[in-house]
Amino acid sequence: MPDRTHPPSYLDCATIDAFLRRALQADIGTGDATTIATVAAGTQVHAAFVSRECTIAAGLHLAARTFGLLDPDTVTSWACSDGDQVRAGETLGTLRGSARAVLQGERLALNIMQRMSGIASATRRLVKACHPVRVRDTRKTAPGLNLLDKWAVLLGGGVNHRLGLYDRMLVKDNHISAAGGIAPAIRLAHAYRSRHAPNMCIEVEVRTHTELEEA
Repeated sequence: MPDRTHPPSYLDCATIDAFLRRALQADIGTGDATTIATVAAGTQVHAAFVSRECTIAAGLHLAARTFGLLDPDTVTSWACSDGDQVRAGETLGTLRGSARAVLQGERLALNIMQRMSGIASATRRLVKACHPVRVRDTRKTAPGLNLLDKWAVLLGGGVNHRLGLYDRMLVKDNHISAAGGIAPAIRLAHAYRSRHAPNMCIEVEVRTHTELEEA
C-alpha cells in the first residue's frame, strides 16, 4: 500500500493547487451570486462529511485544500485517512470556517471525494478478487483528472502503470501494424531508447502465443 499520509510524487503541492484553482475558477467565475446575496460576510459554520455507503475514503487531502484556498482560516479535521474503509453513516471529518468559503467550495470538494472514492472502492474489489495478481491502471482516464484517478487507484491498492506517453514505451497493435510487425517494432523501440532514453522501460502487447514467442 502507498504512503497514504502524503500524495504521490507526481501530485506535488503546486500541481494540486493549480488544478484546484482552475476548477474553482471554472465553477465560481466572477462570483457565487447566490451565496454573496444570501450569506452575510463573516458568517461562520460547522459542517460534517458523512459517508452514505460503505466505501474507501479518498480525496480528503484535496477537499481540505479546496477550502483552504478559499479561506486559509478554514479548519478541516479528519477522523480517517485517504485509503481507509468507512461504513455507511460514518462521519469522515468536520469542517469549521467561513460560510461563504464552505458554500463556494463544497461541490468541488464533494465531486473530487466521490469520484476518487468510487475509483478506489472499485480498485479495492478487483485487488481482493485478483490476489495475488497485481491490478494496474490504464491511461483511460478523464482528461484533466488523470493524476487524481491514478492516485485513487493507489489508494485502492492498485498499481500505477504509466502516467502518460512519455514515461514508458508500450508497443501496441497499432504500433506493430505501422512498423510492419512485432520484431521490427521492438528493434525500432530499442534503437530509440538507446539514443534518447536508456533507462526507459519497453513493454509489448501480444494477442497470441505466436506473437509472444516472436516478441
